[in-house]
Amino acid sequence: PVSPRFVGLDGESLADDFGARSQFARDGVRALVDAIDASDSSEVACARHLWMAALEATFGEDRRRLDGGLEALAATFPLGRKVDPLGLLFAVQTYYVLIVKCIAWQAAASSRRSPGLVELAGGSACSKGLRRLMQSVESDGVGFVVDGQAATSDPFAWYLHGWSEAIEAWLRRAAAVWGQYDFRSATDGTGTVGDMFRALYQRTFPKRLRRVLGEYYTPDWLVEQMLDDVGYAPAPDARLLDPACGSGAFLVSAIRRLRAGWPGQDTREEAGARALCQTILANVVGIDLNPLAVAAARANYLTAIGDLLPHAGPVEIPVYLGDSILGRHPGLSDFQHRFD
Repeated sequence: PVSPRFVGLDGESLADDFGARSQFARDGVRALVDAIDASDSSEVACARHLWMAALEATFGEDRRRLDGGLEALAATFPLGRKVDPLGLLFAVQTYYVLIVKCIAWQAAASSRRSPGLVELAGGSACSKGLRRLMQSVESDGVGFVVDGQAATSDPFAWYLHGWSEAIEAWLRRAAAVWGQYDFRSATDGTGTVGDMFRALYQRTFPKRLRRVLGEYYTPDWLVEQMLDDVGYAPAPDARLLDPACGSGAFLVSAIRRLRAGWPGQDTREEAGARALCQTILANVVGIDLNPLAVAAARANYLTAIGDLLPHAGPVEIPVYLGDSILGRHPGLSDFQHRFD
């Protein structure tokens, strides 16, 4: 049962409700692990192959380097049976990304005053209806989207092909918890948190695993100092690219600065809000090699402009999955001009 309450949407609330110590995390990860084990779908197999390729691109091809981190992950999510360690990691990362996408999608729906997961995932929705709803979540710009179509490069959408009663039941219960969040607190343009999902990530993945993967969060104070040091000023024509954006801390800070110094029309009016939103989307861009980081960065970016969305029309968040060093980043072809 879900205890009645109504709280602001913030990182600590998400971490408390969905971090590794919560029943939601244990149930969600178990449902995903069982779906992986039970599936004979070629789409699921392909997604895992893409995921493994992305993982190796991040930490190298010697999987033995992960052993200590995977042991810590198994201790964090004890399932009472022997589980493939890499399969468990795939499931836990899928669990995290699924929460990130759903929260961002609901936040965008709330800002536009349209029905979201909370309203549509209730008990009255049939299984096929809920699955179609999740297909919308995956294709409406929260995941990896190229030219308006869901890109095949997102390995974390595999659950649509491994759909099960347990996944469906977990999503319905999760939506009931999300229904107790005040999404306006995250999308009203006044928030000060750079990364809404940092606490959730740190409480889902054990420290030992994060260190093995080389994952370190940049403190908010250092984000601000570095933007000062590179001379980023919130001018409407100043273009910023973070070529290794992680979960988007620098992007969100740049957006906040740009909004604070916006010289244009009143953003409470449609024309001003549209102009500001278009300026942000054209001038604040990120790339990262890690699909997990890209999902979080896109979601953080989306919530940072959430209050502008009702006036902006369809948007595509300019955060791309790619390798900045090798110049492989599909979708960035639209940004041929130099960055400042």
